[in-house]
Amino acid sequence: MKTFVTINALKRQVNYYKSLWSSDRPLFFINILSLLVILVSLSIVVLLYATNRSLWADESTLAYSVTTRDLTNLTASVLKNRQSSPVLYLYIVKIITLIFENTPFFLRIYSFLAYVGTLILTYHLLKNMAKVKFPLVGSAFTASMMIMLYFANEFKQYMSDAFTVLLIIYLFHLYEQRKIDLLKLFFAYVVLTWLAFSAIFMIGGIALTLFIRQLLAKDWKNLVRTSVGSAAVLMSFAAEYFLWLRLSSDNPKTLEHWVPFKFPIIPTRLDDVIRGARLIYGVALSLNQYPNVQNTIQIFPVLIVLLMLVGLFSGWKEKDKLVITISSGMLVLMLASYIGKYPFFPRLILFVYPLLAILAVIAIDFLYRQT
Repeated sequence: MKTFVTINALKRQVNYYKSLWSSDRPLFFINILSLLVILVSLSIVVLLYATNRSLWADESTLAYSVTTRDLTNLTASVLKNRQSSPVLYLYIVKIITLIFENTPFFLRIYSFLAYVGTLILTYHLLKNMAKVKFPLVGSAFTASMMIMLYFANEFKQYMSDAFTVLLIIYLFHLYEQRKIDLLKLFFAYVVLTWLAFSAIFMIGGIALTLFIRQLLAKDWKNLVRTSVGSAAVLMSFAAEYFLWLRLSSDNPKTLEHWVPFKFPIIPTRLDDVIRGARLIYGVALSLNQYPNVQNTIQIFPVLIVLLMLVGLFSGWKEKDKLVITISSGMLVLMLASYIGKYPFFPRLILFVYPLLAILAVIAIDFLYRQT
């Protein structure tokens, strides 16, 4: 039965590209080029895995706690060497190493799976939620980012963060399509807060969006449900923070290190404006140049920032639900960064990069439709 379904899916794809060839050849070539970029990017990551390189310092310090503890006491105490990772992420990796082997390859394999999942979700969100003309471009852009290629082959939670944040948005899309109800949506969100620290930002943005919409519509029944669901998420995150995250994140040396990376969303002086611009430019610069950052201004990062702004403008103008959702989550992230709770640093906000790709493709689609 599964083979039959797969064959039918392949036939539908072949027929789709046949129809594109006869009706819209530019789009046909754009899709083919995007597929090639995705395949090349996946090949690069696979080749990186094939080298089976040794764990570097940051990976080794995290691996020490994961490999020396058994499943029952994995999170019984704070991780050694000032390391911190989401609880569910640690258990997923630990279970993988218990089933297979305790080697760098299997410590990193979940990052690769999360990378592939991120590409799939990027495509689905652009196609089904934003309804752009060429969603594959978004997956190709995400797949080929240097910073994404780098962390797809690293034993750290950052790629899992990117996948989890997109999964949160996708679940919200399913709710909007009435495929799941509010109870199931917020139950999933309660669980996902334990898979990625950054999950709370996008969940907070979505809850804020729902709350405002239901309040304006005087939908009191769903407003109560959203309030209860949001309270459950907050309690789940509070439990994670006080029982797990705070033990390592409140280290004075760690807090001092991240001071320059507070995002000044409410600037009070010229230095704040300059620092905010540098932080945004630094994020865009990491798209094609991680981890080495040069001092010279480059055209590509500036172009991406401009496309992001166009994507935000066009999305709000057309009331695009995906853009509004992303904007709400980013607002919560920037507020958290402003009060010093989350540094605006490339690897820690890796989940922002697929969102950048989505906004860029929405901007390109908007400009395409204008002409």
